[in-house]
Amino acid sequence: MIRAFGSTAKHTSPHLVFARYIQRSCVVWGPKKPPPFGASKKRTTSANPAKPKPQKPPPSPSTSDDALVAEIQQRVSLYKRQLRKHFQASLKHRQLQTQINNLQEAIASNTMRKGENTLPEPVPSRITLEILSSGTCNMEPSVLIRTPTRGYLINCPESTSRMLPGLNLRANNITDILVTSCNIRRIGGVSGFMLSQSRGVAPTRIHGPPFIRNYLEFLRPFADAEFGEVKYPGTVVEQPYDAGPFKDVTLTINYLPLHNLKATSSLSSTTKSRADSFSVAFLIETNPGIPKIDMAKIMGLKVPKGPLIGKLKNGETITLPDGRKIQPSDVYADGENEGLKNAVILVVDATDPEQVASLESASVLQPFISGKKTLDYIVHFTADEVMKSPGYDAFSARFDPKVTKQLIVNGFGKADPHLESVYRTQAVHSTIDPEMFPALCPAFNGLINESSEKPLDDKNRIIARPMQRFVLRGPEQKRSEDCTVDLRHETNPLFEKIKSGDLVEYYNSMIPAAPATSEPFPKITFLGTSSAVPSKYRNVTSIMIQTPMNNYLLDCGEGTYGQLLQIFGSSRIDEFLTNLRVVFMTHTHQDHTNGLVTLLQERARAVSESGNISKLIVVCNRNIVKHMHTFTQRFYDVTEFAHFVVPHIYGPDRRPIQADITQLLEHNKLLHCMPDLEAAAVKVNHTSDAVGYILTTKIGDTRRKLVFSGDTTPCDFLIECGQGADVLIHEGTFEDDYESDARHKKHSTMIQAVNVGLAMKAKHIILTHFSARYPKVPPLPAYIDEHSIGIAMDNLTVSMDNISRLPALNHVYRKLYDDELFEIERKAQQRSLRPEYTGPPAKKRAVAGGDAAAEKVNS
Repeated sequence: MIRAFGSTAKHTSPHLVFARYIQRSCVVWGPKKPPPFGASKKRTTSANPAKPKPQKPPPSPSTSDDALVAEIQQRVSLYKRQLRKHFQASLKHRQLQTQINNLQEAIASNTMRKGENTLPEPVPSRITLEILSSGTCNMEPSVLIRTPTRGYLINCPESTSRMLPGLNLRANNITDILVTSCNIRRIGGVSGFMLSQSRGVAPTRIHGPPFIRNYLEFLRPFADAEFGEVKYPGTVVEQPYDAGPFKDVTLTINYLPLHNLKATSSLSSTTKSRADSFSVAFLIETNPGIPKIDMAKIMGLKVPKGPLIGKLKNGETITLPDGRKIQPSDVYADGENEGLKNAVILVVDATDPEQVASLESASVLQPFISGKKTLDYIVHFTADEVMKSPGYDAFSARFDPKVTKQLIVNGFGKADPHLESVYRTQAVHSTIDPEMFPALCPAFNGLINESSEKPLDDKNRIIARPMQRFVLRGPEQKRSEDCTVDLRHETNPLFEKIKSGDLVEYYNSMIPAAPATSEPFPKITFLGTSSAVPSKYRNVTSIMIQTPMNNYLLDCGEGTYGQLLQIFGSSRIDEFLTNLRVVFMTHTHQDHTNGLVTLLQERARAVSESGNISKLIVVCNRNIVKHMHTFTQRFYDVTEFAHFVVPHIYGPDRRPIQADITQLLEHNKLLHCMPDLEAAAVKVNHTSDAVGYILTTKIGDTRRKLVFSGDTTPCDFLIECGQGADVLIHEGTFEDDYESDARHKKHSTMIQAVNVGLAMKAKHIILTHFSARYPKVPPLPAYIDEHSIGIAMDNLTVSMDNISRLPALNHVYRKLYDDELFEIERKAQQRSLRPEYTGPPAKKRAVAGGDAAAEKVNS
């Protein structure tokens, strides 16, 4: 990741960002240090002073950039020579490789910028304020200021990258992120957002508190490879709040730091810290718009073609060759510039009532408080308990609701669904099998858009709903198709497929008879089935296991708490969290760990409100423990919410062993937290600390063996330890003809996962952790039907009562997602026809018996 740091200037130019980044990122490893940038390599040794030379004009930006790039290339060559002297696994090798990657990305970014159009970007004629999330459901509050070409995101909580497609936006369209405070509720989605960007995208500026850099550094060790650090496709420019106002072509942003001037607060919280005692408010003003010109008037005034017309468009007065002066107002179009108004928005996220004093004393706000200037919108991210304090309530009451619209975006109000794609998909699957795909919370079957009802609180403030739009500039045109949550069945094309294909009857005709005895537990729910990054339809990895009295989690990727909130709703989520006993973490990659801080924080809140003082047990490796401590040092304490238990997966001879977690908990006097479960960790083939888990539930006299592979290539040790499993949940990241990629990235193909299950003699096999290139459905080859393989979907719930029905859903998926599966097959055929490809795609070689399968695993 490339990080450039903001200057004290009002606007940081791309050239300065590029140069300053290079100056900070170039660290020389070796005895010889190259001279600093711009330093002369020769010094005058003569006693006689040199004759003064005529001063040369300063080099053009393109010339200075070329010289800078040439020197960077020299540094890259130096680093590569140094790289050969160190072992690949050494710290210096990793650091040098990271420096080389960063410098090469900087060169590529500079080259791309030089190829772009150098014409100044026009001031946008349309600007809108859009509610990405109101915070009432599975995502914390977030707001977007949008123009036709760019977006300004206010707060970036978990699942932000999943919500953007609902507004027809990609992460590449977001140029600025404004962060109000450093609570994980505001910044939890930054890393996932950055991973969703494409390479070569323009740098993303992050505005706000000074701790954001710490959060990104906190995530860097959670590497996505055995060596190196997290490789973000884009670059980040930190724009600190004390650098003065920021201005670009669209907005002028003033920073209002909010301090808690008193050491203590009357409000108690599980996360009070230096991060929560400080936040930043933003006073955002749209820059004056440029009215449209009338070409008929230009022709009537005989303005010649060329740059003079461009100057008029930019609002400049021109002088014609005959001496006449033409004002821009002389050529403005009549009746088409009424919507070119300016707007002022105040964004407030006070974390403590004592911060109101800082807000009221801000000099930049005084003209608005006194009434000399008009404030168009106030966006309240402030928590409800702070909004009800006398000081904050008095500040809000200063503004006339007829003049200033106040939007409450803090999770207060009626719960609304946010992720349209998830709810639409779940509704279709629930129609097929309501037991395996229970309805999500909140129940909703309607439409939310900019025309929807805007409920008010008792002070006439608008309680915002997701996907609502407020026009700041431009015509009040209706474009509800761009900004909606539409869960009406009649607009969902998949319901038409169900009806026309009689898929419910088709599915019921294929499922086996129900078992003679009921066994509703253990219950397994897939909270996320995507790998690496979340998609519009799939979240990243987490699996919930429920017994009659207790709850357990396997991994905790970004957005896990939001997924739980969708399943249990606000009325039952605290009960689930209070009974959550253990979280089993497989390894340190971000798609398995980014939701852990939020989960710890929310569970601490739930148990404190219930009077329960029990801590959550987190079974993980030392790296996760280390970085939880790092988070605590830089933000607020989360280690006090959990007992961290580290299993030993290597024996004295450094060979992998099966780590008995049950015995480890007994040794630490924590066995009472896992009364109905036995657990063991098994080293698997992914990162050096990656493990799979073997969990044995004890419900009455019935014992069920559940094996979870985590991320791994086919692993003989896992097969040995998991023999006779009742359920194997194995990753199947890649299609079968991506076997070389799977080997390189230490994952499994679908056929390899099936072979592992057959070699293990598992009674039921479920594949999960599919590549994000399959957003809706993974490939469904014929051999999964031959061996009754189940395919996991988000929010799928299985138990021993219904797990035998899971393979029958594969036939339904083929009819529901025929277009997506056709596209997957088409791309596979295109790959097989490439000239450099020397053979056919990987053969679908699932075997019939466990002994034969064992021979094929790891072949």
